[in-house]
Amino acid sequence: MQGSMGFGMAPAVLLSLGEAHCRAVLRRFVEQASDRLGRGEEPGDPDWLGGCVAALGSHESAGARGLGRALSALPPLSAGSLGAWSRALADPGDGGGGGDGGCFGVTSADSPEPKGRPRREVLLVLDSVRSVFNVGCLLRSAEAMGAAGVRLCGYTPTPDDPRMARTALGSERWVPWERHESTIDCLDGLAARGVAVYALETAPGAVAPDELPFSPSPCALVLGNERHGLGGPVLARARRVLAFPMAGRKNSLNVAVCGSMALWALLRAGGGRPGGRRQEPAQKASQTGMTT
Repeated sequence: MQGSMGFGMAPAVLLSLGEAHCRAVLRRFVEQASDRLGRGEEPGDPDWLGGCVAALGSHESAGARGLGRALSALPPLSAGSLGAWSRALADPGDGGGGGDGGCFGVTSADSPEPKGRPRREVLLVLDSVRSVFNVGCLLRSAEAMGAAGVRLCGYTPTPDDPRMARTALGSERWVPWERHESTIDCLDGLAARGVAVYALETAPGAVAPDELPFSPSPCALVLGNERHGLGGPVLARARRVLAFPMAGRKNSLNVAVCGSMALWALLRAGGGRPGGRRQEPAQKASQTGMTT
């Protein structure tokens, strides 16, 4: 959604979106219209909005067509009709996807309880991962797959950063995490407790995660900075260095993507399966061991 008047998208784009996603797009437009009206400006491009309403009328989804009929009965968007438009576009559900197809990632609601499988002790260690959004994605993967927790080392951002909620989507409340200034001290402490360390890095001699014959429990998976990767002192502490073979021209994948893939592989290599017992809402776990 780019631009201030029509998000830089054709109204026909709505035809491929679920009802909840269509509501979100138009709701954002109305919110921006409210801001513009407050500044004494025009509310936005009426032709674009009319085109969107017309597109909803021919949508394959009955719910989206119903939304189109409701919006077509409203007066033109103005200061006087702003409330009616906002009410018509309000999310009627709880983010569960909206009947006949919501937007990607929310086609079904999160479970109020875990899936019932016990957590294995696989831990993620993030060594100065820069992007708050990558960290949020990895927290979400850790929660969804049942990782034991996450160690945030160096200058890796923590869930205290409000931007992380955009990709963690609530997972930061459930994944036990710790903050460590020194990645080396974190890894040495884990090794002293018998935790096997695996590093994910495009280094000579690295093996694909699915080639591991056995993943001991407990174990830790270390991910490095998006640009600079993992340094020698960290790699020297790894039992094995892991990497995914690339078939294209690029040398590597995004850290959140490959980290999630490797976490899944480690869980499966040791006989574990994603899922686990729900933890109490996690803030900052104690900096001792893997049991949090």
